[in-house]
Amino acid sequence: MSIVVSDELSKLIKKFRLRRIQDISVLVFQIDPVSNNLSLEEQYDDIEDLSELQEELPGFNPRFLLISFVWEHSDGRKSFPLVFLWSPPGANHLSKMVYTTNCTIFQQFVGVNHIKTCNDKEELSNESIEEFLSKFKV
Repeated sequence: MSIVVSDELSKLIKKFRLRRIQDISVLVFQIDPVSNNLSLEEQYDDIEDLSELQEELPGFNPRFLLISFVWEHSDGRKSFPLVFLWSPPGANHLSKMVYTTNCTIFQQFVGVNHIKTCNDKEELSNESIEEFLSKFKV
C-alpha cells in the first residue's frame, strides 16, 4: 500500500522545495502504519550542523527527512534538497518495511535524485551529507 499525501502537505513540500533561503532546514515525516498517511512531524530551520538533530530523532521508529542542504557544485551552482531515510537499528521489521517500500514513492513525490539511508545517529551530520553528495558532484 502506497503512502497517502494530503493536498495541504503536498503544498507545504512544494513550498519547502522552492524556498530561496540558503540555510540548512529539515522536514521530518512519519507514516501512519494503519492508514499509510504521511504527516509532518517536525520542521527545523536555520540549522548550523545536522548533528544538532541527532537527539531529536526517535530511537525506535523510522522517519523520512527532507533536508534542504546548501551544496555548491564545482561549476558554482547551488542545490538544496536531499531525502534522508532514518532507520534506527532498534526499529521493528514492520516499521522498516513500511518506510523501505515507500522510499521510492516518497523520493519521486518530493522530486529528488538521491536517497541516503541512515542507520546510526552519528551519520546525521554535515560531513556525512557532504561525503554522500560528493559521489554525485558534477
